[in-house]
Amino acid sequence: MRIVRRIFWSVLVLLILAASLGNKAGSQDLTGMSVVAAIGWWFTGGFFSRWIGVMLVSSLKCKSCGLEIPAVGQWRVGSYTDHRERHILAAKNPIDGSRVGHFDCPQCSATILV
Repeated sequence: MRIVRRIFWSVLVLLILAASLGNKAGSQDLTGMSVVAAIGWWFTGGFFSRWIGVMLVSSLKCKSCGLEIPAVGQWRVGSYTDHRERHILAAKNPIDGSRVGHFDCPQCSATILV
């Protein structure tokens, strides 16, 4: 979930920077819109950043052996194994709501963090 968190915090920092630049420039409209957008992003950004990540990530690469693993597959989330192929960022355990945080490389058994 590092990818989703990076997208979330990057957009939030950009919105805060836009608010501060609008304040320095004396543009109250830009400052107000940026603050409202930052507050809205704080509450809904997790959902949107996950789908932005789904659109951007097509495969994951093992840092140990260099194997390219497709991002769409049947994932195991805790004790639940998904019944259909999903993107790794969209896979969710229906029992407790947890997501895939890491998995083992099929070639070298190294842990790959998502």
